[in-house]
Amino acid sequence: LAVHLVVGAFARTWLGGVSTIERGGRGVEGLMLGAVLGTIGITWATNLFNFMDGIDGIAAVEAVSVAGFGGAMLIGAGADGLGALSLIVAAACAGFLYFNWAPAKIFMGDVGSGFLGFTLACLAIASESTGGPPLLVWAILASAFITDASVTFARRLRRGSWRTAHRSHAYQRLVQAGWSHARVTSAVALLNGALAGMAAYAAYHHELLLPLTIAAFVTVGAIYWLVERVHPVTDVPGGR
Repeated sequence: LAVHLVVGAFARTWLGGVSTIERGGRGVEGLMLGAVLGTIGITWATNLFNFMDGIDGIAAVEAVSVAGFGGAMLIGAGADGLGALSLIVAAACAGFLYFNWAPAKIFMGDVGSGFLGFTLACLAIASESTGGPPLLVWAILASAFITDASVTFARRLRRGSWRTAHRSHAYQRLVQAGWSHARVTSAVALLNGALAGMAAYAAYHHELLLPLTIAAFVTVGAIYWLVERVHPVTDVPGGR
């Protein structure tokens, strides 16, 4: 975690910091606040992607969705270089996904998932600071992973069990409820398609950026609640 924080701070500084966060019509100013949020954001993205890489295909699908739609919007905003980089990440993950789809023949592992979380966070910060889609647009794109990882971690932190292995993420509980890896991953892909529509609309209608961001997280939160109704949290030894 200490190394992740140091690297997050380095990356945030190298990217020029996060002095303003666009939230529709006006930004949230504050160099120090942006520095702290940028470092924590990169660190958390690195770890949450690792947390969510627990069944075949799910992390690769998320990376293809976020980097692919994000890259398309970057190019639409005139940030061709950054957009091309994002699309290259999406293409690489799509090639990997072919072999990682259930039943997986190869696995991503911590090195792959952590790298993707770090890279996507850096792309989002660079997008905000270079006039591309605002950071909140990227948050909408990634809201499925952000919500599942963050809510699950907060619940485990409250119970004092955050350092032990578990299988209590929503996607893991769907598998426990009888869904196949492919079905859960396909559901995430469909959800990401809907979120991408919201993100694209927010990218071109900045006055709706904050309401659409809230709507995206409320929607994903409602799905998390439905999973809770189907299969409540029980800490099961093992897993991630």
